[in-house]
Amino acid sequence: MNKQQEIDILSHLISIKSVNDHEAAVVNYIESLFKPYEDQGVKIERVSYAPDRDNLIVTIGEGERMLGFSGHEDVVAPGDLSQWNSDPFKATIKDNMLYGRGASDMKSGLAALIAAMFIVVCIFLGIIAVM
Repeated sequence: MNKQQEIDILSHLISIKSVNDHEAAVVNYIESLFKPYEDQGVKIERVSYAPDRDNLIVTIGEGERMLGFSGHEDVVAPGDLSQWNSDPFKATIKDNMLYGRGASDMKSGLAALIAAMFIVVCIFLGIIAVM
């Protein structure tokens, strides 16, 4: 995964208006990223907490030992939109910084987890070798 793909994933995550109680759309997007690998040892499990509030478990491979990543999908409401310099649900890059609702908590963290998981998928599928 290259830097632009990572930025694209983060930008898409920021565009999802996952203000409290609306996390399912984030789960839909992340699930769609891993769906192509489902028949290659990647298991996707959706866990519903309440209507429109889902969690996602993506398991790569199997075995006794596991590594788990955890993050949340919701964001705090943007508040008074006039206080924003740009649309809070549109990733904006200015002066080499990316701005948008959830850019620091937790959408960039989710994007980093997704990127790390894609590395694990590539290792698992033998696309890249581990030394």
